Amino acid sequence: YKTFTEAISAIPNPLTTPITYVAIDGTYNEQIEIPHITGSSPTNTVSFISKSCDSSKVNLTFAATSVGNNYTIKLNGADYLNFKHISIKAAGTRYCKAIVLTNTASGNAFYHNKISCNDISTQPETETQLVYATGVGLDSNTFIGNYFYSGSFAIYYTGTTSDYISGTVISEN
Repeated sequence: YKTFTEAISAIPNPLTTPITYVAIDGTYNEQIEIPHITGSSPTNTVSFISKSCDSSKVNLTFAATSVGNNYTIKLNGADYLNFKHISIKAAGTRYCKAIVLTNTASGNAFYHNKISCNDISTQPETETQLVYATGVGLDSNTFIGNYFYSGSFAIYYTGTTSDYISGTVISEN
């Protein structure tokens, strides 16, 4: 597939086996939103991995222009996705969320990625969290060995006292 969008649209629904997409070196100027995938599980995962295993060589970037499209990757109820060795950049000048987790997105993993945004020193912190997670059921997401650059917060989980998150791992970033 030439783009992440094409690869995502080819994910079978229901998912009955693990799938790995290997991204070749290059810059992918696109915004991706992944909904719930029926059949995804700890054994039936979808992985996006840099072919070179060098996060500086596969660049997924998007310049958001409003609150409504403020993300490069949005996991909208998607579970058990893996992103490895990829640069994920929010390239907007005001809206700079690189990853948004919502609608019970759980069991997702981000390993050894570079997650960044443009210089946001004059921008409101409410629109510049690099990873923004909101809502209930955002359990067991993993962030290991990532490099976070710029942004008002590297990882920002928000909810109410009844929205407790369990099993999330944030380590060695």
